[in-house]
Amino acid sequence: MTGLTCLQYVEPQHDPNEGRVIINSNFDCVNGAISNLTVASATGATIVTAGTYTTVVESFSGNVPVYTVDVIPSAITYTNAALTPTTVGGISAGSSFLSQTITQMFDALLYPYQPPAFSSFSRTNLNSTYELGEMMVAGSQTFTWSTSNPSNVSANTITIVQNIAPVTTLYGPSSNVGSSAITVSTTYSAGTSSTVTLYTITGYNSQGSPFSTSISRSWRPRIFYGTSATTPLNEAGVEGLLNNPLASGFAGTYSFAAGDYKYFCYPSSFGTATVFKDTATNLGVAMEPLYVVSITNTYGITANYNVHRSTNLLGGSINIQIT
Repeated sequence: MTGLTCLQYVEPQHDPNEGRVIINSNFDCVNGAISNLTVASATGATIVTAGTYTTVVESFSGNVPVYTVDVIPSAITYTNAALTPTTVGGISAGSSFLSQTITQMFDALLYPYQPPAFSSFSRTNLNSTYELGEMMVAGSQTFTWSTSNPSNVSANTITIVQNIAPVTTLYGPSSNVGSSAITVSTTYSAGTSSTVTLYTITGYNSQGSPFSTSISRSWRPRIFYGTSATTPLNEAGVEGLLNNPLASGFAGTYSFAAGDYKYFCYPSSFGTATVFKDTATNLGVAMEPLYVVSITNTYGITANYNVHRSTNLLGGSINIQIT
């Protein structure tokens, strides 16, 4: 509070009463000037802008006046050109600051931006996996999706694109309603083992960046395994085995019922199995040399199959690890 000309000093020659009068006069001097209190600039990083007024509240402790000085929050700014070395809260590594208020700094630190994302995306009447040559269903279908942090999805930016030929925008750009009935005119099937991206949904967040997810489906051939007393098996015999799952390879552990020969058959395109191990004993299961059978599936796809048969009739059930 330098610069107040009304301030006086208490000198040694003043008696107590004179000192009291001078001190009270000084309080009056300060009280009269307090409304013009400003905060000067500090050296180095600017913490309080020069000339910014503060709020001052006067109270008393007994007969002693107490002055509480609060700097106006919007006046406090932070400037630092050095890049932050690590991410802290919502302030990412490599950030710098220019005249940021305390409110801006704390909001950035404690309330990081929450980008939206698609948490689900589906279409009605899609199989989980298709057999080679099988067609997916077209017609009127309902696409359903959900997003995390939906308040940060920019308005009218949701699109759904069909990725299979012809590539077509089926929806949007439009609102984030979460569900839409759409007529799909294109069907699809694959004749070889493959995974295909069918549809992609895309949106933009409130900071202008895109986010997306897709629906993909796989087309797979069947493998066949089980027991039979017949040897060798022809096409009908292979297709008649008890188990016929869709598969992308032959490796795995398979359960065979008791009795008869144990057969294991798979597309020749998968390669050749060389190890057949009884999981209960960790011993090899004797198998006859493979032979090849041509098989045409329900959808007209023809492929050569490797057929393995146990050398012996096995009376008990068995789990066989095949690699």
